[in-house]
Amino acid sequence: MKVIVCSDCHGRPELVENVIKHSGYSIGQDRLIFAGDIMDIGPDPDKCMDILLENHAELLWGNHDVAACYGQKIHPASRYDPE
Repeated sequence: MKVIVCSDCHGRPELVENVIKHSGYSIGQDRLIFAGDIMDIGPDPDKCMDILLENHAELLWGNHDVAACYGQKIHPASRYDPE
């Protein structure tokens, strides 16, 4: 069994897909742990979450995820900052 740990996709699903593809991850055989920061900056955090859930990833919260839930800004810039 492999344990694959990744983090900080920041709304970019292609980064999660790359980890899954290049690690050789196998559902039911390996563990996939996402160590936070699904949200913020990139265009599609929902797709990131979908990919992680479909692959039975264990999810940890990152500072960007917590900030988004509480409506807080991450500096220097994030997509949650008013323009």
